[in-house]
Amino acid sequence: MEQNIKCSVLEKVKKHFMEILYPAYLYCFCCESVIDKSRVYGLCDNCITRFRWATGRTCDKCGKPLSENSIRNLCDDCIERSRFFDRGFTCTGYGLYERRLISEFKKKGKSYMAQAIGRILHDRIVITNISFDVIIPIPIHGKKLKTRGYDQAVLMALELSKLTGVAADINAVKRSKMTEPNKKLGAEQRAENMRGAFVVTESGKIRLRGKDILIVDDIYTTGATVDACAEVLKKAGVGKVYVLTLASGTYSFK
Repeated sequence: MEQNIKCSVLEKVKKHFMEILYPAYLYCFCCESVIDKSRVYGLCDNCITRFRWATGRTCDKCGKPLSENSIRNLCDDCIERSRFFDRGFTCTGYGLYERRLISEFKKKGKSYMAQAIGRILHDRIVITNISFDVIIPIPIHGKKLKTRGYDQAVLMALELSKLTGVAADINAVKRSKMTEPNKKLGAEQRAENMRGAFVVTESGKIRLRGKDILIVDDIYTTGATVDACAEVLKKAGVGKVYVLTLASGTYSFK
C-alpha cells in the first residue's frame, strides 16, 4: 500500500516536472511556432487547418478517407482482401503535417505529445457509433522499445482510456517476433511480414474473452499490422474488434 502511494506521488511529480519543461501550449507540435493554451491539440492556427481531417467520405470497412468523387464505399485494399477487424476509423489523412506530428511523437523522444494525440483520438470516438470494453495498443518489439524508450501506441491507449473511462490492457497482446519495416514492402509482403507477429497472452485470453476490443495505433496503410493483431484476438475469443488510428495513408505499391 505504502509502495503504491509512493509510486503515485512520484508519477505526479514527474508529470508536473514534464509540464514545466514541455508545456503543451508553448510551441506548436508541427512548426514550433509560439502558441497559447487556447490552441487545440497543441497546434497553431496555420497547421491545424492544413491537417487532412477525416470529416468527409471514408471507407465503410477500414475508415480510410475516400475521394468525394468515388462511386464506391470501400477503398481498393478492402475490396481486394477480407479483414479480421470489424470496422476501422481514423482521425486524419497522412500528409506532410500529419507525418511531421507523428515523427516528432515517435522518433524525437516527445512522449508528452501523447496527451494532445489522445484528445484527437477521443474526439474521433465521440462522433462514431461504436462502444467497446477494452482498449488494446499495437505493441512494439522489446528491442525497439529499448531503443525508443516508450511505445507510442501504449501512451495513446492510456490517454484515450483516461478520456473515455474504458480500461486499456497494455499486457494482453505481445509482439512475438521482430518484423521488417513495412514502409517499403508491397501489400502481400506486408501481410507475410506481419504473420505471427502478435500473440495473446494466456492471462490476456481470460481477461478479453467475449469483450469488444478497440485496437489503437498511430498509422494505417494497408491494414496488415492491425489485421494481424485482430486475427489473434478473434482466435482468442473476443467479440467485435474495432480499429482507431491517428492517421491513414494512401498506398501506392502494387
